[in-house]
Amino acid sequence: PWALAFLPGGDILVTERPGRLRVIRNDRLDPRPVRGVPEVVARNQGGLLDVITHPRFAENRLIYLSYAAEGRDGAGTHVARARFEGDRLTGLRVIFAAMPRTSGGLHFGSRMVFGPDGMLWLSTGDGGCCADFHDQARNLISVLGKLLRINPRRKQEGYVIPPDNPLVGAAGQPEIYAWGLRNPWRFSFDRDTGDLYIGDVGQNAVEEVDVAAATAGGGAGLNYGWRACEGDQMTNGTCGNAGPCTVGELPVVAYPNFPRAPDVRGLAVSFKLADGARTDIVAQSAPRFPVKTPDAFIELVEASKRGPAMALKLPLFLLRNPRAASALPGGY
Repeated sequence: PWALAFLPGGDILVTERPGRLRVIRNDRLDPRPVRGVPEVVARNQGGLLDVITHPRFAENRLIYLSYAAEGRDGAGTHVARARFEGDRLTGLRVIFAAMPRTSGGLHFGSRMVFGPDGMLWLSTGDGGCCADFHDQARNLISVLGKLLRINPRRKQEGYVIPPDNPLVGAAGQPEIYAWGLRNPWRFSFDRDTGDLYIGDVGQNAVEEVDVAAATAGGGAGLNYGWRACEGDQMTNGTCGNAGPCTVGELPVVAYPNFPRAPDVRGLAVSFKLADGARTDIVAQSAPRFPVKTPDAFIELVEASKRGPAMALKLPLFLLRNPRAASALPGGY
């Protein structure tokens, strides 16, 4: 399984990377996959990836799928929209296809979120391989290694470009909102403040969490540093680091990923500890025991109108970098 989407009434959609969309009904997995799912490339990190519902799903039954799709010159991140009819998808249409495609089968990103602004936000990876040697993440003609922002409301065009995207009228792809990312598997918006948090998977040295405050433009036009930097370290152009990063926007959390630290693959923000202590950020990582012992583990129970309550046990890392901590908005 790669992603979950909670539906009104309590059903849950589940994507499985080989290309199956499943439904959990009444706490039981329906043995029959949903029909009408697009063909995917389930090679390496590719496959059927994210699934989200339209903000007005109860009215229009629309869902969005992100996945790796094959083309003549390799695989790339696609986004499709369709109506969910209980046991099948109808009216499926590809509304976005990332270019260029790559042959390595790595780093598709593919997280989707409808933001507080009503726009559809999508992350893309750099296409893979050591140190992004094609330099996709910094190339504004490429949509790889980016955070994208589109308006999918007009059916005939698939989507339109929001006029306040930072590259509208400038050199570069107008879908791009921010760049310099390696493989941002997860990002989320703080529900209270609208601040954006991005978990970007590191290469061979450093994992990172980036933040863009809503009051400072929400990350519009920011360069998060890759491939010049990995986390808070400069790269040497291949697979090593060469001192503190001096390029782009520094992460608010950066920690070593070798030999057994967790990759950053999820975020939960805007929570406080039970005793009221200030918590700058909560990072949910892959379930591998990290080198650094977490400051604490916390149990979160999130109630949602779109589905049943979810209980999560997350490792908690408190920021100790004064510069990073000062970049975070208050109230945490």
